[in-house]
Amino acid sequence: MISYGLDSITDFSSANKLDVAYLNIAWWKPAQIRIGQYKQPFSLEELTSSNNIDFNERSFADVLHAEKQAGAMVHGAPVKGFTYALSLANGENQNSRETDVSVDAKDIIGRATVNFAELMENKEMVMHVGGAFAKGDIAKNGSTQFFGGNVATEARGAQFMTTPTIAPVAGVDGSIDRSRYNGELALAHGPFKVQGQYINANYDYDATAITNVDADVKSYYIQALWTLTGESHASRYKDGVFGALKPKNNFNPETLSGGAWEAGIRYSKFDASDFKNANGTGISGAGKYTEADALTLGLKFVANAHVRFLLDYVKTDFENPVTNGVVTVNGKNEDSEKAILFRTQFAF
Repeated sequence: MISYGLDSITDFSSANKLDVAYLNIAWWKPAQIRIGQYKQPFSLEELTSSNNIDFNERSFADVLHAEKQAGAMVHGAPVKGFTYALSLANGENQNSRETDVSVDAKDIIGRATVNFAELMENKEMVMHVGGAFAKGDIAKNGSTQFFGGNVATEARGAQFMTTPTIAPVAGVDGSIDRSRYNGELALAHGPFKVQGQYINANYDYDATAITNVDADVKSYYIQALWTLTGESHASRYKDGVFGALKPKNNFNPETLSGGAWEAGIRYSKFDASDFKNANGTGISGAGKYTEADALTLGLKFVANAHVRFLLDYVKTDFENPVTNGVVTVNGKNEDSEKAILFRTQFAF
């Protein structure tokens, strides 16, 4: 069996770009082969489709995930309740190719999960434990940006941190050793679900001929959800990933009945304080922070398999300032952000 995935999105602010396109060879389910551009097997939150995530936006941990990249992967589910994936990726971002041939920027990325409830043949629960790693080099080229560029809040509002950029130095190794590790847990029973992740990204490089930088960036979240109308989260789970929440009965506009309601809460933390004074190669720019934490309260209504509405309140506090510790939003100095997010989603 040969399957394929193809999804093209349009960015109206720039040229069209390819999102995901791959060929999947599934002759043998325990060891399938995927070639193309695809989501790398690293993070439960990132592997959950944006159509199915629990809140309007993903958490701070998403800043550190392994991006969509071109590569080749072997993956499968060799026994019930267990999944694995091992990928060789190009080490560059989505729709990018290697630009600095002096550094072998390939990434080796792997993930494994176990659902102990499935091992016990309990179809009413999810007891998911997973781990992942991503290891490779990135080049010092003067525009090297750690963890995907400047860091914004989960509400995609204020940018509270300026990402360090590292330029090459004559006579010094031009590569940065990047190692990322992810641990994830999800427990669900009936209408209740608790989920969390912790991601650590380590950057090890020579800043000068005699100065080494060994800096960590850490992020985690913990969240709890309750489907008020009684839908089970176990029915959403398959092969190490959560799918769509589907109502027991579709919404009927004539009787104003049906549909699924869900309430949720999430706490998330981002910590890049190691880069504040990383041997003179830390964060530049006045008025930035190296840490932030966010509290999200969410309410969701799923009308049917294709339509859902999400309302979130997100409060973000900025911590551990660089210099004066001020973020400017609409001309005002801020040390926190409050946001209300609403999304109407149609998925076909």
